[in-house]
This record gives sequence, structure tokens and C-alpha cells, in this order.
Amino acid sequence: MAQRQVRRVKREGDRPVPARPRPAYTPPAPRGDAPPPASSTIRQREAAEEELRETYAYVLQDLRRMALVVALIFLLLLALGLAL
Repeated sequence: MAQRQVRRVKREGDRPVPARPRPAYTPPAPRGDAPPPASSTIRQREAAEEELRETYAYVLQDLRRMALVVALIFLLLLALGLAL
């Protein structure tokens, strides 16, 4: 059996709606009535950041090593592309 063809009728309401430009993002203004964070909270945050830096120090070394390997591979590909 042959497949049945469906004929679609275009209607006026089927037109695509033009996209409206989005307004630029404006960050909210700082509130003057909010109290500053307590000094103990700041010390705890600094201690937590220092602990994270010590715990994940190897990540920065790994990222540097990966960047070096990527650069070397790129240079190798460039050299091979020029030579061949």
C-alpha cells in the first residue's frame, strides 16, 4: 500500500513570532539595612578556603601538567602539518 500524504493547511496564527530583545541584566542594588557578616563567620570561611587549598593542591598541578601536554601535542601537530 502507498503511504497516505497529508496536506497541511497554513493558517494565519501559524506564523513564527519574532523574538523580542532581552533587556540587559542589572544586578540588584546592595541593601543598606543588611548587617555585615560576623568576624567569626569570616574566620571560618577563610579557614575552610585554606583547608580546601591544601586538600586540593594537586588539582592545580594536574591542570598545569595537562595544559603543557596539550600545548606540546598542538605543536607536534603543527610541525607534522608543515612537514608533510
